[in-house]
Amino acid sequence: MYQVLFLDILTGKSGNYISFSEGNMDYLPVNCDILLVNQPIDFDLYIRYSNDSYTLLIKAGNIFNSTSQQQLLENDVSYLYIIPETKEKLLEYQSKTLSQLLQNPNLTEKRRTVILHDAIINQVNYLFDEGVNKAVIYQTKEIVKVMLDQLSANLISTQSLLKLVSHNYYTYSHSVNVSIYSIALAQELGLTPESLSVVANGAILHDIGKTKIDPKIITKPARLTNEEMRIMYDHPKLGVEILRALGETDIAVLKIVGMHHYKLDGSGYGADRDEEEISIETQIVTVADIFDALSTKRTYKEAIPYFTAFKTMKVMMNNQINTQFLNKLIVLMGRSA
Repeated sequence: MYQVLFLDILTGKSGNYISFSEGNMDYLPVNCDILLVNQPIDFDLYIRYSNDSYTLLIKAGNIFNSTSQQQLLENDVSYLYIIPETKEKLLEYQSKTLSQLLQNPNLTEKRRTVILHDAIINQVNYLFDEGVNKAVIYQTKEIVKVMLDQLSANLISTQSLLKLVSHNYYTYSHSVNVSIYSIALAQELGLTPESLSVVANGAILHDIGKTKIDPKIITKPARLTNEEMRIMYDHPKLGVEILRALGETDIAVLKIVGMHHYKLDGSGYGADRDEEEISIETQIVTVADIFDALSTKRTYKEAIPYFTAFKTMKVMMNNQINTQFLNKLIVLMGRSA
């Protein structure tokens, strides 16, 4: 009865709903905060019930009105769901509405940060799952720019972003985590807005070469063989090739993508180095990349505590990474704890 009454209020039509079990299809979460009131929704939205059934709540093309919003709030519904086939429509909608949403002066810093974090997670997830093209790269950079603008205007903080870092490893969440750590570290170091933009874009795209590697290798629930490692070693070079083919002209961003696995002692791997010095921006992303790889759960290992990750980096990588940057990251993570 509750299900029907709730839907009556939201749709205005008694009994106009369809229920699906979770086993029939996958659903992807959509933060209700990204929905603009009194605007049409470009994709079907479903609500999830405690018995893991999903119900069509708002059909594509219908208006998400203030009554719908109020009912969701009163019933403590923070997320609705879409089916994977409409993921691209969600990203298009998100691209159109994000800046307008963030103009709301009543948004708390926490809600503002969650909206931005969900937006970039959705975008990078699509980037790695559905393939890379110029439009998707552009949309990804646009969301990064919005995030940096919000930071510059003090509407969000790196501390609020750090609290949203995921501890489960997926290529897309790793890229977002590394971007957050890198932005926080670059800001702490006092880099210029131009360098901060390079760091943010390079970090979010640093593993884009993995889109050209067999997913079975990426998600293998065990240590990689020597041959599989050799294939993985190609991902920085592949990333540079992908971005160049799509028209990327920012050499500093390409250096991050191609050289983030090179170390200061000359070890490591990546695109052709030609004895070139590793840029400050790349060194920042390298520290962030290693820290996230150590401190997140993977298919073949559990996450290790921050303290242990930092100790490992200090003891085993003292000559390989910029220890000044590492020390700054330790301070940052201590503040956010």
